[in-house]
Amino acid sequence: MNAFSPNIFHDSPRGFRQVLAKSRRTRLFSFMFLILAQILFHSPMLHAQDRLSELEAFLLENIHRRPGMGIQDVYKLLHQGVFGVGHLIEDSASALAYLESEIARMDGTPDDPLWESCRPDASVLRLNLRPFTQHGGSPTALVAAMIESARCTVPDTAEFAALWSSVGVLVSRGRLPFDTADYRSFSHSLPERSYPVLHHSALYSERWKPAYRVLRRDVAERFFPSLFLRK
Repeated sequence: MNAFSPNIFHDSPRGFRQVLAKSRRTRLFSFMFLILAQILFHSPMLHAQDRLSELEAFLLENIHRRPGMGIQDVYKLLHQGVFGVGHLIEDSASALAYLESEIARMDGTPDDPLWESCRPDASVLRLNLRPFTQHGGSPTALVAAMIESARCTVPDTAEFAALWSSVGVLVSRGRLPFDTADYRSFSHSLPERSYPVLHHSALYSERWKPAYRVLRRDVAERFFPSLFLRK
């Protein structure tokens, strides 16, 4: 019989069964491959590694931008990214008076960017006051944005504890320029103190004279659309 006869499967049941079995195995393999790909894509371990890499890149960028940044300053940056700056707001009047007093005391030495991120996803930002005032920013509007940011922020101690633990992993692997013993010494009492608000280190404060307010990104975009486009 001609090898290309359309009746080959009728004339050769065994050949038909072999082709059918091969086709089923191929479909099964494809299905299993798709399932495995989905499992790997959604693997918590894979996503945890991605988040760790994002955190490392974020912190190294900040450390390189701000020489003299210590472990305490890293803590403060990430703390603001989770908890915001609600501790500075007792009421709008006192917050405005404190802000205006700080602006009046500022010198113009550090060359600050307008915005700096407090989180790898840039959903929380520092608005540096020197460029803010240079661009004609309104202290009253800033206080209103602070209050709105505080209202929209839900502090998450568990999130911060996991984040700070990730910093420890990076330090222990030599991925950040800090000593493991220093990290442990700094961190040992933080959980029992419920991860308190801390000041910048003395070295950082002397070198950079930090003056900023912390805002949620979505709030900043609404209150300062023109400033938000500036660097």
